[in-house]
Amino acid sequence: MKGKRLKQLIQALGLKPANFEKKCLGESRAKNIYNWINDEFGMKEAVLEKIIESVKKIRPDFNGDWLRYGTGEMFFGSDSEAVKLPVEYELQMLKHEVEALRRENGILKIFLAEKGVDLRNLGG
Repeated sequence: MKGKRLKQLIQALGLKPANFEKKCLGESRAKNIYNWINDEFGMKEAVLEKIIESVKKIRPDFNGDWLRYGTGEMFFGSDSEAVKLPVEYELQMLKHEVEALRRENGILKIFLAEKGVDLRNLGG
């Protein structure tokens, strides 16, 4: 049953399942998300909690009990902001992704410098 609600949530956010998994869970194994949507295997509590936390960062009015137990509505309050959600969600997730990539690039630059690689000489 959670699978049906998860699918509805992903659609409400204007995302594809694989994109949702990558953006909310930081993983890109689309098989997992499709298995959860189809209720082929249960979702661990830690994963469910991470999904709820990720969605609430973008949409504070998200009702985690709706996903977990099927009680209440997906979002508390009015539906008037539902149209803005996909763009705002995508923007916020892209900001997080950019920050993660910046950190990763910094680590890689340090690693390459320690190996004696001059990055200025790598460009064509």
